Amino acid sequence: RQGVDPTPGSKDFRLFSLGVTLFELFSRGNLLFRNDWPHHHDNTLTDNLNNESAEVDKHSTPGIPKFKKFNRKSISDGTFLHESIAKLLILGVPPALCALVGDLLDCQKGELRGEDAYKSFADVREDLQLTLDDPTRFLDSTQVGPDHSFKFSNKLYGREKDIETVEQAYLQTSRGSCNGVLILGEAGVGKSALASHAEELTTHANGYFFSGQFDKNYTTKPLFIIGNVFNQICDAFAENIRTNHDKQRISTLLQNSLGVQAYLLHDILPSLSKLMPLKSYETSNHFVDMARSLRFLFFTLLQTLTSHFVESITILLDDFQWADEASLLLTSSILHDIVGSKYVFFVICCRDDDIKVEKNSHLAQWIAAVSESHLKKIVLCNLNADLCRKFVSDTLCLSPRLVCLLSSVLFSKTLGNPFFVRKMLESLKEEGCLHFSLKGTRRRWVWDLDKILDLDIADNVVALLTRKLDKLPSDMQQGLQAAACLGSSVDNSVAEVLSSQLGFNLCTILQQAMQKGYMDQVGSKFRFVHDKVHQAVYEMMPEKQRRERHVAFGLVLSSQALNNGNDDMLFIAVSQINRGGP
Repeated sequence: RQGVDPTPGSKDFRLFSLGVTLFELFSRGNLLFRNDWPHHHDNTLTDNLNNESAEVDKHSTPGIPKFKKFNRKSISDGTFLHESIAKLLILGVPPALCALVGDLLDCQKGELRGEDAYKSFADVREDLQLTLDDPTRFLDSTQVGPDHSFKFSNKLYGREKDIETVEQAYLQTSRGSCNGVLILGEAGVGKSALASHAEELTTHANGYFFSGQFDKNYTTKPLFIIGNVFNQICDAFAENIRTNHDKQRISTLLQNSLGVQAYLLHDILPSLSKLMPLKSYETSNHFVDMARSLRFLFFTLLQTLTSHFVESITILLDDFQWADEASLLLTSSILHDIVGSKYVFFVICCRDDDIKVEKNSHLAQWIAAVSESHLKKIVLCNLNADLCRKFVSDTLCLSPRLVCLLSSVLFSKTLGNPFFVRKMLESLKEEGCLHFSLKGTRRRWVWDLDKILDLDIADNVVALLTRKLDKLPSDMQQGLQAAACLGSSVDNSVAEVLSSQLGFNLCTILQQAMQKGYMDQVGSKFRFVHDKVHQAVYEMMPEKQRRERHVAFGLVLSSQALNNGNDDMLFIAVSQINRGGP
């Protein structure tokens, strides 16, 4: 037959031979008829293979079914491959191993073999190793959601050295020689994912983990985010107080440490009142340098709590590129003052694409001034082509060799940005170019590469997300746009106040957006899953519409805040009005 390599020692023949051997192993003793070898007879391969008709030999050994043998015609007309896989499935062999054997047996066709047939023993070895290393993904039957959604891996691809840096820095902190890490990289590169590893280290060490995410919409209120983090710290310690004696002891210790200026923290850290009285000092008329006093108070509070009551704490400050100047100065001061501390570990994540544009900004100067003794710098890059291939392979639960062409297209469009690759896969699925096939003996993700190549794919993640957002129901678009005006996250109380002005229940709409994967919920807040999602939603609105909404939201919130005495809502209202102004 044309295309079949008859040479016994050829690579195709040896790959086919391996397929026969594995078939015999997995089929519990059923052997390929020696006359069914393509153009070759080998006495090492003896009788007894059966036929897809599932007619079992009545004289077979109990528990090991025997099937009718193949004939040469079944090999030449293509039924041989289909039937061989079906036989293994009948015996309960995992579909992934059935596919592996089928791709080896397909090598008997030589140049006429299918696209999935093996081309080298290196590929076979890689696939076998994957089934050993990650059996739930590459050996077990592929599992998909009810809507055939993807199950993205939590693996940090190509970040082994970066993970090691985080672990070494965390260990050095316990020795007093480092105070954290500064993680830099463009949007979507995986900074927050790497930061989550520090949370795992903290949990393993029985420490406390606290986090805050900066938002450019909250720059009106200095220290708003850092204040929230320290409120979390105070709340956590207050919850662990067991007796009145302990409460009194902690209160006395903090009063002695912070002194009469502690009242300055009253508005920024209301939760501190759970640990010590603050109102008794409000009548103090001492002249103070507010900024310097606050830096002293924050550091002293942190030092007192960590040195007396816990083993260690980790503080994550995410999206640090949006930090206000007061927060930059305070963070810098704390990092300088806690040098040598064994109890505080900082993780600061910051987009550096904005820094490259504004080299003289306060943030760029702050990063340039950070000493390696304070924070170990980690600069994350996009995935290279090989790592992108592994990412796609893991996501689709397919061998890397099978996704080479698809991953090459994705890499060329996304430049290896992990977040962009994820969204691109989701977009291809929604466009019908990528779907889960239930046909035949192989259940797996399949795609139309020609259609993908012809598809007008967005060149950046914001454009891609905007295109997807345009297909959402109008009420969900309106709800997401309202949320985007308020920032990267929206508190339930704020959403409830704005519902009357919007004419629909914003909380309900955002819950529906969560099901679509655009939002998640953290405590009492709805949060965009990524700042690029937030950006895409925000940029859907013309600038005039954005300004009008900012002003309208600010007026509604300010009225509610003044009536209820809600200072946090008032600051949000002021920020909204400012953003809508000229």
